[in-house]
Amino acid sequence: MLADWVEEETKSADFGDVRLDKRFKRLIADIYDRCRNSIPAACGGWKETLAAYRFFDNKNVNLACVLSSHYDATLERIRASNVVLIAQDTTQLAREKTKKTEVIKGIRKKETVKTFLHANVAFTTERVCLGVINVAHWKREGKKDKAAQVMKPIEEKESIRWLDGYEAACAVQAHCPDTLIVSVSDRESDIHELFLDAQTYETNTRAGWIVRSMHDRLVEDEHSHKLREYLEKTPIKGHTEFTLPANGERKSRKVKQTIQATVVPLKAVSRSGKELAGINVHAILVKEPSPPEGEDAIQWVLLTNLPIDSLAEIEAIIQWYVCRWEIEIYFRVLKNGCQVQKLQLETQARFEACLGIYMIVAWRLLCMTMLARQCPDLPCDVILDEEEWQSLYITVKHAPPPKSPPTLNAAIEMIAKLGGYLGRKNDGPPGTKTVWIGIQRMRDFTLAINGFKKVSLCGETYV
Repeated sequence: MLADWVEEETKSADFGDVRLDKRFKRLIADIYDRCRNSIPAACGGWKETLAAYRFFDNKNVNLACVLSSHYDATLERIRASNVVLIAQDTTQLAREKTKKTEVIKGIRKKETVKTFLHANVAFTTERVCLGVINVAHWKREGKKDKAAQVMKPIEEKESIRWLDGYEAACAVQAHCPDTLIVSVSDRESDIHELFLDAQTYETNTRAGWIVRSMHDRLVEDEHSHKLREYLEKTPIKGHTEFTLPANGERKSRKVKQTIQATVVPLKAVSRSGKELAGINVHAILVKEPSPPEGEDAIQWVLLTNLPIDSLAEIEAIIQWYVCRWEIEIYFRVLKNGCQVQKLQLETQARFEACLGIYMIVAWRLLCMTMLARQCPDLPCDVILDEEEWQSLYITVKHAPPPKSPPTLNAAIEMIAKLGGYLGRKNDGPPGTKTVWIGIQRMRDFTLAINGFKKVSLCGETYV
């Protein structure tokens, strides 16, 4: 029996063949249970493995088809929220493939295949992942000539993906008129064409956008100021603070910043012999005046089409931009949790079909983790089947399960403990890594306990 969430996520799936539809559901369930394992290990048998590879190789199966029903389910979740942030970003996937035709003294040679994945992922303002709404995957041919790229129109550059991502956000806005959709992206999306393109959409289908500025652009004023200088001459409107997440080079710390904001008239620019009109944008400068000793000051210039008439509106924009970090976590779950870079599929088409399934699984893992933080008192049966939470309770607590399901927070902590989470007094909430490892162990224990139950019902006993 498939989990309820798998049925819900695939109810609109249509590959033109009922057998493919059933196989699709089965693959999501199997890979979710063992997302860090190889495909043969996840499928659990030779016949099932062959069926999986036939699915990936079918002409009716591609990345768009695999994600189609997930897009539909994501739209339903988006409609239930007042504000939804659609973060877009690009990550590189580097897979090491074995060359079967080149064998030297019994050792097969390997090659690294690099591709790029651009995703638009929806989040609530509380950082709960709602799902993927648009994706592009490509392989770059040859080396990127930066000098030649400058002369090309935007339609011929990889940068067009940022405009396509905003277009996808506007499509969501059209389908969800009662929800404010905001496209959030980092420095690479600081593109003049994007700002102009946003104005071409009708008001009822135009999504909000927030872009972190990379270019210190020229401003259309009598003093020929640049963007940052122009902003620094405006009065301080308030202060804000947030927790800067840790990475490999720095520790997590609190950041306190001043806030300045105003409407900025950006100057017209020339691109490939074509004049691009000037445009007014709303700009926010957040600056850390007193960083800790030895630390670089955290400063951002955020550009947006959202209103900045009040301090509350400005603070909301800043907080929404900070939520953009969640797409980085999504990519980490996809690459490190789901191990997609270890997939040994020979063709790009097969890899993309499989990648789509792992993207659905990555959404599920991240959603569960963040939902437990934001709605800790919900009963855990909103995400776990009865046999799952009961087996989890028996395994971790060494006691019969209660009649009513424990809270979502309690269940996620039990799952995380199976994945190595210690749960000490000063520990933070469980992270995605301990949760994705714990889920696999929970599913194994569930299968084992259900197996023993069936044996007991048959009257068999084992010593």
